[in-house]
Amino acid sequence: MDDKQLIATLGGATRLAELLGFDKKTGGAQRVHNWKKRGIPSFIKLQRPDLFATPKRATNSQVTRQDLRPDDWQDIWPELIDKEAA
Repeated sequence: MDDKQLIATLGGATRLAELLGFDKKTGGAQRVHNWKKRGIPSFIKLQRPDLFATPKRATNSQVTRQDLRPDDWQDIWPELIDKEAA
């Protein structure tokens, strides 16, 4: 799952901006909308592990860690390798 899909799964740009505490009046939703093309900045993902480090919980099991890091999740979370094969 790419960042565009993740934003949609988390409720869209406006909802994610609200979850992140961005002000509507200063373009918070537009900022998040721009991430659909540019990607969600790493520092944002690190600041909000409740949304991005535990995607299954934040999205009712729709997004997994493997979805967020499809190319290198095995290096980051080796404990998930056995679960992937199951």
